Amino acid sequence: MEEVIPVWRQLLQSQLNKGRNVKQIADDVGLNRSTLSAIINRTPSSPYVNGKSSTKGVEDAVMRAFGRVICPYLEQLGICKSRITRQQCAKNALGPAPMGNLVQMEQWRACQGCEHKPTPIKHKVPVPRGPKSIKAVDAGGNQSSIFEMELENE
Repeated sequence: MEEVIPVWRQLLQSQLNKGRNVKQIADDVGLNRSTLSAIINRTPSSPYVNGKSSTKGVEDAVMRAFGRVICPYLEQLGICKSRITRQQCAKNALGPAPMGNLVQMEQWRACQGCEHKPTPIKHKVPVPRGPKSIKAVDAGGNQSSIFEMELENE
C-alpha cells in the first residue's frame, strides 16, 4: 500500500522542489530552521517525528504560508486566478480598509464576511499599572522624586 502524504508535507516538498532552502521556508512558515529540517528529513530523534509532540501547529503554519483558498470575491468576478495563498487572504481581510481605491475597498468589504477570513492574532501589549516613584539625587546632593510608568508585563 502506498503512503498517503499529507497536504502540508506536499507543500513543503513543493517549496524545496522550487529550489528554496530550509532556512527560507522556515522563515516563511515562522519556524526554527533546525525544527523544520528535522521534520522534512524525518529525523527519528525529533519529537515531531517520534510522536512526542503534535505536528498540528506545524501543519497550520505551513498551510497559512503556502496553502491556497478559493477567493469567493475573485471567483464572483470571474477572475481566472481565484485561488490565492492564505497569506494574501489574510492581508486582504485583516489589513486596514483601503481608502481611495473603490475596487480594493469592495474586496476588503467582501473579505470581512468571508468564510476564509482568518482570526487575527492578538499581541500582548504592556498595560500601565500605575506610577512608580524613583528617588534621584542631582549633582548638588538634592533628592527629588521622578515618576515613571511601571509596565504590567515586566
